[in-house]
Amino acid sequence: MNGNQAHSVMQTLQERVNTNPVLNFIMYFLQWFVVPVETLLRRDFGQRYYTKINFFAGLIVLLWFNLIDRFGGFLGAILGGLAGSISQRDYENPSFLDTLLPKIPLLILLAYILLGSYHFFKIRWRNYNGMYQHSREDGTSRLTGLAAGFMDVVNAILKPINSLYMNFLPARQRNAGQVVPPRFTDVDAFTKTFFEPFFLIVVGIVFALIGGIFISIWFFMSAIALAIFSSWMEEHKLNNLLDVLDKQIEADDHMRFIKGEPTEYITTAQKEVVAHIAEKAQGSPEAAAVAKADFPDLDDIISQMHDKKKE
Repeated sequence: MNGNQAHSVMQTLQERVNTNPVLNFIMYFLQWFVVPVETLLRRDFGQRYYTKINFFAGLIVLLWFNLIDRFGGFLGAILGGLAGSISQRDYENPSFLDTLLPKIPLLILLAYILLGSYHFFKIRWRNYNGMYQHSREDGTSRLTGLAAGFMDVVNAILKPINSLYMNFLPARQRNAGQVVPPRFTDVDAFTKTFFEPFFLIVVGIVFALIGGIFISIWFFMSAIALAIFSSWMEEHKLNNLLDVLDKQIEADDHMRFIKGEPTEYITTAQKEVVAHIAEKAQGSPEAAAVAKADFPDLDDIISQMHDKKKE
């Protein structure tokens, strides 16, 4: 049994992205909108995650937003008129906020370039000094502290619901594990998939209320892209760990099969296949080497077969 294959016909999002060119393109395109906010909100990226290609993709997105905001066009004119009608300010005597709002997109662009260059410098500095980290690390959020407190609040709100669900568990399972798990336990995953997008939406609402309609749209779009992309990244990380766990579970099942004990995941048909593989492997070292990639305990299976024959 191959631990990399799902037992269900339902694929994970990661598997669908890998096999579906359309989904692959959507995720690739979403990352263009994700890179700018990740650059502003996170630190300590891996070398293969924060690449020059990704940086320039995010730069193109920000330049595009700045050009539309600066030089107008049909969409810019509509949004600008909407912003003026909502704010209803006296533009003959602009306030400091009125003067600052049109400069926000440019300030974000400048902050992106400065922080982006710093991220590249830090990656190079770490490598030069031998302080390596995982090359696909997607960064550490600067909002982790706030997110941890918010996560505690959310868990406290959801605790009565989790306790209610405990009543629907079978009595045997309920007695075996009486601790009610909190809904969220991973602060890093909670921050990246929920709190960061939530933070961007709040900032977008603030800008919309003070008249920065156009920049608020950028924050809303970035929040949606970040929520989808970060969820995909976290699912990918989880699947890698689940693959390891599944292999361990299957290895334990193989050992029960060898000992003649009831198995949970190995069916009768699969037992026949395992026995056939073991039989073929005995007469071919090459076949044995290939089989051991999926069956590390192949030697034990062969030994068990010999014991049964002696009996």
